[in-house]
Amino acid sequence: MSNLMKKCGILLLALVLVCGLFAGCGEDSSPAEVGGNDSQTATEPAGKTKLILWSTYGTYGTQYMKALVDSFNESQDEYVLEVSSGSDASGIRVKMQTSDPENYPSLICGTSTTMAAYAKAKYVAPLQQFIDADPEKWTEGMYDAVRRCYTDTEGNLLGIPTGVSFNGYLVNVDILEAAGYSLEDLTSFEKIAQIATEAVEKDLCKYGISFASGVDLVDMLTMQGVDIVDADNGYSGNATKSVLLEGESNAAVTKAANIIAELFRKGVALDYGYGADCAAIFKSNNLLFWKCTNSSTHNIFTSSSSIRWAFVPSVGVDENAEFKGCALSEGTGIFICNTGNEKEMQGAYEFMKHISKAENQFHFTTGIGYVPYTVEATEIYMPWAEENFPSASSILEMLKNSPKELGLPFVDVGGEINIAMGDLIGDIAAYPDGDVASFIEDASNAIDNGLKIYAMRNEGA
Repeated sequence: MSNLMKKCGILLLALVLVCGLFAGCGEDSSPAEVGGNDSQTATEPAGKTKLILWSTYGTYGTQYMKALVDSFNESQDEYVLEVSSGSDASGIRVKMQTSDPENYPSLICGTSTTMAAYAKAKYVAPLQQFIDADPEKWTEGMYDAVRRCYTDTEGNLLGIPTGVSFNGYLVNVDILEAAGYSLEDLTSFEKIAQIATEAVEKDLCKYGISFASGVDLVDMLTMQGVDIVDADNGYSGNATKSVLLEGESNAAVTKAANIIAELFRKGVALDYGYGADCAAIFKSNNLLFWKCTNSSTHNIFTSSSSIRWAFVPSVGVDENAEFKGCALSEGTGIFICNTGNEKEMQGAYEFMKHISKAENQFHFTTGIGYVPYTVEATEIYMPWAEENFPSASSILEMLKNSPKELGLPFVDVGGEINIAMGDLIGDIAAYPDGDVASFIEDASNAIDNGLKIYAMRNEGA
């Protein structure tokens, strides 16, 4: 990516974020982008309170989400919930930041990689306040690692997942074993890159590895145990700057970036830009390590493919990673919107309780490729997983063993960090012989700019 393109991207980001500084900017409540809700307080003819969910799920996922919505509507006679989709999580956040409460939906989908943004957002009604008032302690069975990634720094739940997702690798076990390795050998990115290279050089597959997004690098550095921003990665205060050019963080990102460059130089890596859309390449035995989330596994277990496969969560840069053998809980969650309508917000809470039921988790996880997040749901999930998703057992064990210190950066500009790291991978892919240090510096500067713009927005709020 040229410096001109990089500067244009930063200016565009600045315009989007600074827009929130001005009262009338982005106030459009049209339903075109994310469904809208221009009749938020309206009731159905039968006297039910109307609820709206802004979903980020596309065509495939929406069918499973709609089934949960339908079962909720049938389970009680006080509320009727409608679901609309059409935007990603960042688009919904921008829409919410620039809308008035009367135009809020009842619930939104959001990402756990940007939890700090939801922790500070005025449009989110923290889930914890509803749980504290509820005698039914339905969240007690949640795995600690999943709970932590949906809380603020004081441990208050902000939302719940629709199912647990991990960034990682879908692995063609047949090719892996033909190369002389097993799943137990996949302990670091450095080792995965080595195996991918050998597999291509032995003509076992066309591509050894793919890359999906900036989250690939964010996760890798997190698993390594190094910070991306200051203030202990945002956990001991508000982050003010990137630390990618400093100490252990710089050493780790430099090592990872150079490994990525070597993969592209040798033609081992699939062209960057395919994202998670590698199903056909993977199923044709032309890709050993498909970088994606476990939600992509439905492309395999719902098909007639005879490939033996496994899913391995993200690993650290090298064998010195602090969190080897752990799994970083991520994925899409749901949050209650602070509409000011107590009845509506209570209905939103009731829907969250509904989807957390073991049978509903089972429906959603087995359709999408997620894993459940409670002990009760896991008990009914595992017989299915043993037949259809054999890696799930080991993933859940890794999740249970993950310490409280393992967590993504708790920073208001998590989305901007993901974009900066994605641009870093894109720069390397386009110019594998280029100046890796300058690419890292560009990414660091982009994070700094995001933090400055966010601080400027808050000063004007």
